[in-house]
Amino acid sequence: MELAEILNELERYRGYYPEEAVEEALRRQNEITPHLLRAIEIAVDKADLIAFGSKYFLHFFAIHIIASFREQQAYPLIIRMYRLPTDQLEGLLGDALYESLPRVLASVYDGNIEPIKSIIEDPSLSEYARGNAIASLRYLAQEDIIPRESVIEYYGRLFREGLEREYSNVWNMLVSEAADIYAKSLEKEIYRAYEDGLMDPDFMSRNEVDQIFRMSLKDAVQLVKNTRGGLINDVHSFLRGWACFNPEPVMSGIHTANSTFHGFGTYIREGPKTGRNDPCPCGSGKKYKKCCGK
Repeated sequence: MELAEILNELERYRGYYPEEAVEEALRRQNEITPHLLRAIEIAVDKADLIAFGSKYFLHFFAIHIIASFREQQAYPLIIRMYRLPTDQLEGLLGDALYESLPRVLASVYDGNIEPIKSIIEDPSLSEYARGNAIASLRYLAQEDIIPRESVIEYYGRLFREGLEREYSNVWNMLVSEAADIYAKSLEKEIYRAYEDGLMDPDFMSRNEVDQIFRMSLKDAVQLVKNTRGGLINDVHSFLRGWACFNPEPVMSGIHTANSTFHGFGTYIREGPKTGRNDPCPCGSGKKYKKCCGK
C-alpha cells in the first residue's frame, strides 16, 4: 500500500478493523510517524469540531500505533489531550478514554513526570482524565520505567494532601491503583478514604483491597499484569476485538449487542445496565468496573 492509501484507510470509521493498513503503518514507522503525530495534533486542536458526529478516526489509530513505537514526541500531545473537557475526550476516544489512554501516556512517556502530576492535581480538569493519569504512573512503575517506591510515595502525598477531599472518580482510581501497585504502607490512608466517603465502594470494595494485601508482592504484581495488561505493544491484539470493529447492522446504524456507535468513538448502551463485577461488554475480558466502568 502507498502511504496515502494507508492514511486514507485509517482516516474514517468503516465498521471493520483495517488490519492490512495498520500492519503497513507499523511496518513503515519512520515514514508514517510525522503523519500520525499531526493527526493527534489536529484532533486536540479541533476537538470541539470532530468529537461529535464525525467519523474521523485517524487520531484513534494514531495514538495506539504511536504508543507501540514508544514515540516520545507524542508525549506533549497526549498531555494536551488529557486537558480537554470530558465531553470532548469521550467524543474523541469513546471507551479508549478509559481503556487505552493511561497506557498510551505511559508508552510515550519522555522522562518528565511533572506534566502527569499537573493533570492529577488540577481540579479544573476531567475527573476521568485525572484518574487515568494516576493509572499511568502505576503502568510506568509496573514496567520499571520509574521506581515503584516513588509512585507509592507520590500516591501517599495525594492521599494526605494532594487532592481535594470530596468524592470523585479521582479517588476511585487512587484507591484502586494504590491497591494494584501493592502499596501496603498506605493501608491507613486507603481505609480512611472509604470512611470519609471519598470513593465508591462498588468501584473497589475494602474486601478486594484486603484480598490483594493478603497476597505476596510477587503474586499481586503478577495478578495485576495478567488482568490489567501493560504498555501498548501488539496493536492488532489490543484493537482487533473491540466491539466497534465487529458491528451488527441494524436499521438505525452501526450497532453491537449492547451499544450503538455515535459519531466518532462514543458508545451509548442500549441494553440492560452492566453490573460493576460483570464482564465488560467491550470484550476486554476484564470486570466492567476495571475497564469501561471506570
